[in-house]
Amino acid sequence: MGKHFDTLIDIVKNEVGNHKAPVIGDVKTYLSQVIRGSALFEMPLNAEQIRPHTKKDEETYAKYIYDYLLLSQQYGKRLLMPFERIAIEDNVSVVFLDSLNDQGSYIVSSFSKDDNNPFSRRAAAFVGYVSVPLPLEPSLVNISKIEPLYVGEFFEGSKESAINYPNLVNMMSDLDGLLAKIYEKNLHTITPHGIYFDLKTIYQWLETGMINNLGFELSEPQKIHLKTCTNIKDVLTTHTISCIEQIIYITDPLNFIIKKEHKQSLGFEKQGKSKKPVMRRTILRPHYICVSEEDAKEVLSSNSADPRPAHPVRGHWRTLMSDRFVNKKGSSIFIKQYFTGQGLVEGLDGYTYQIMIKESPTQLVAYNNNQK
Repeated sequence: MGKHFDTLIDIVKNEVGNHKAPVIGDVKTYLSQVIRGSALFEMPLNAEQIRPHTKKDEETYAKYIYDYLLLSQQYGKRLLMPFERIAIEDNVSVVFLDSLNDQGSYIVSSFSKDDNNPFSRRAAAFVGYVSVPLPLEPSLVNISKIEPLYVGEFFEGSKESAINYPNLVNMMSDLDGLLAKIYEKNLHTITPHGIYFDLKTIYQWLETGMINNLGFELSEPQKIHLKTCTNIKDVLTTHTISCIEQIIYITDPLNFIIKKEHKQSLGFEKQGKSKKPVMRRTILRPHYICVSEEDAKEVLSSNSADPRPAHPVRGHWRTLMSDRFVNKKGSSIFIKQYFTGQGLVEGLDGYTYQIMIKESPTQLVAYNNNQK
């Protein structure tokens, strides 16, 4: 873990250009701030693995998500999160969710690194504005509005290829011949906010080979570039929904949060270097893992020299359905989790593991059995 997060740090430092975007302003500055200010979680599960892992059918899982959204609303939030800014890395990507307000407006930034395909981009970064509605009935996560703000693609041996919204002219600044054909066939719309292209039709040109019949050829990076532009909203929507499902898994009192910090990070803190505004790699920052009750036992027992390390006891969400709950019938309540044993485990792998307790849906505290 940390592959996507650490690569993003290198790219923001060395390759992201001087771009401005709506809402976030200077892209390099914003990405630097969100990297520094986000709590980083390592997720053992990709989003599509969560529902099978919970052993819930689709209807039960939709109700599970709905209960979480209702509980969030009870606490004045659209999405309950352990931190205002959160970064979640799994095997596919790292996604940042930055809360703008309590009404469901967020900035989502996603980054993925591909080491396996020598003919594709090395990495891609997406930033967008999203709005998350409250469903009227049990359903899966939905996004009501998504506005792409910035896309950066990064190829081996070449500079960043950036797409700045809403003006897509920048995207094709090096494809003058293609632009001429686009204008000729009226595959663009001029608005007060910029020029928009019919990217779906352009993508069809690319897939059918019609691009080559228009009198010029595209390089492999340019083809990939155009393919990316046709599905930017789909990518952002998928990454946002995946991130929200992972946040629900993290917030669920059935699962446990463990703060993990390497001795290099602890040394970094003691030297006072952490006070400088620097983007710290995974090994130089505290980060978090979220695991089930059984996996938490395994993590703590396998990494601890203590023969009797902390033992987790899970909590749960409970919906009050009995008629005896006159005023609170139908509302969701939070039954908190707890631990037995020491709250701090000195690992055998150079890491320290700190047990975190979900005292409430909005309160995450470091566990210390001396404070019980």
